[in-house]
Amino acid sequence: MSESGEKKLFEGSVNITIYDVPSELVHEFSEKVMKPFYTGGASEAVKDLMQKAVDEQKQNEIFRNLPWKKDEGRFNEATDLIGLKRRYENYAIFTLGEKLAAASIDIAFRSPQTYPDAILVNLETEETVNIEFEEFSSDFKGHGHDPTTCDLIVCWIHDWKERYPNEKCPLPVYEVGSGGGKGTFYSKEG
Repeated sequence: MSESGEKKLFEGSVNITIYDVPSELVHEFSEKVMKPFYTGGASEAVKDLMQKAVDEQKQNEIFRNLPWKKDEGRFNEATDLIGLKRRYENYAIFTLGEKLAAASIDIAFRSPQTYPDAILVNLETEETVNIEFEEFSSDFKGHGHDPTTCDLIVCWIHDWKERYPNEKCPLPVYEVGSGGGKGTFYSKEG
């Protein structure tokens, strides 16, 4: 039994075998996760990733257990405060922040009226990337931003080709709202 009185399914250590894992995935996991971060090998990596998944679910439970209420007035007030367009730009900012938490990358935000919005900082190499957050990638052009002073557009939806079919996007784009939560990176066109 655990401290909370719940009966545990397993006690002590358990050996596990995982079947049907594609060799390409194992190789990529080894190259991109185990070698750079886990000198103890696969067992250490899998244990750590399992613990992170459990911790993430515990964190999600906090939000699920908040005292949520249906209140149309408060909902309207909130949407007026954040604005519909700004909301998705905020999602892009938040989603990128979640992804950076797992890497040795930090983000430094500039003041609200400054362009570009932020600087990504690789803490290991001390390299930087200027980024602009947008709801749609096409907003970058619509807002009249200068692509020569920015390195990357981070957006919720990459719609440049639909909005400007005869123009190539001048910067690489990271669309955080796609790829089943993984996001999609698009190289600079042309």
